[in-house]
Amino acid sequence: MEAEYRLAVRPSWIALGIPVPGAENPFLAVVYPEEVSVVFTLRECGGSGGFESSGLDGPAAGLLGQAASRLIEGLGGGLCVRAVFHGVRGWHSQAGLYAAASALLAYAVARWHGERPDVEEVMEIAGLADPEMPREWALAVEALRYASLEGSLAVYRGVDEKATLPGEPLGYRVVEAVKPGWSIDRERVGSSVYESLVRLAGSAVLTAAVMLREGESLPAVLEALESVEWGVAHAAWRVQPRPGCLPHPGLPGVIEVSCPPERAEAIHPAARDPSH
Repeated sequence: MEAEYRLAVRPSWIALGIPVPGAENPFLAVVYPEEVSVVFTLRECGGSGGFESSGLDGPAAGLLGQAASRLIEGLGGGLCVRAVFHGVRGWHSQAGLYAAASALLAYAVARWHGERPDVEEVMEIAGLADPEMPREWALAVEALRYASLEGSLAVYRGVDEKATLPGEPLGYRVVEAVKPGWSIDRERVGSSVYESLVRLAGSAVLTAAVMLREGESLPAVLEALESVEWGVAHAAWRVQPRPGCLPHPGLPGVIEVSCPPERAEAIHPAARDPSH
């Protein structure tokens, strides 16, 4: 038996919200203007099953392979999955690509088993397949997944604290992926300083949500809060600011830096759109 599912989604990136070690703060996720499409081919096979993909590179591909193995194993094995990606851009957030791809994988596998899962069910299935990661990073992945499945801006702090927001897709482009060698230590700085940083990080996201609901444009909101995001990123991870751009969570342990297209192209030639 074999089945093919042709699916499409807009990956997303975290526009506001910096993970703070040990904290469960909200994130504002924004979808990219471009869709990524995937052709999944599923078939019965022997043993523990398997997964292979093409068209998706980098750490996102490796993490997706781990999630696929966990998902197939959890269902008893005997399923082989091939995924062919189209439309992936080099400037897409690796975290956003993983979150979107794993959501589509969960949907395809559910369809194979005769189900037509809704957004909540896809979130649950994909979350169970996620490799283990710190809770502050898992929340960022969940926020990205939720925004992509809804095809909308979204504020997210957990399954019971989430909402879509008004606003258009926005395609900032990743120009740098930083692996910080240092992170804030609650014991070292004291609870008062640590809690103040956590509140600042969360307040920036909630303030943005209010501004968007009141009719502010997303670019204006991001410009207003850019310095706050860099302040939190530097305090929590010692990431150096890049004016005109934004820091945001990549895959676990990585802070990505994204910029508007014109600035991204000036910084990094690979951020140019090949279609232009």
